[in-house]
Amino acid sequence: MAGCNLRAADLRDTDLTAARFSSVNTGTPPHGLTDVTGAKFDNAITRDMQFEQVIGIPSRFI
Repeated sequence: MAGCNLRAADLRDTDLTAARFSSVNTGTPPHGLTDVTGAKFDNAITRDMQFEQVIGIPSRFI
């Protein structure tokens, strides 16, 4: 998922195995970043999930 606005998204109980959250090169930083601020990841399968240049990553994933 690149360049997505996932603020407060409900991702509970989803399978995010090997999901990659990243940015899109818009040529104008900081635009194009994925934002997961406040997203809910409770009970989600997060095996091998990756974050690269993402805003709001929960501390348990850092």
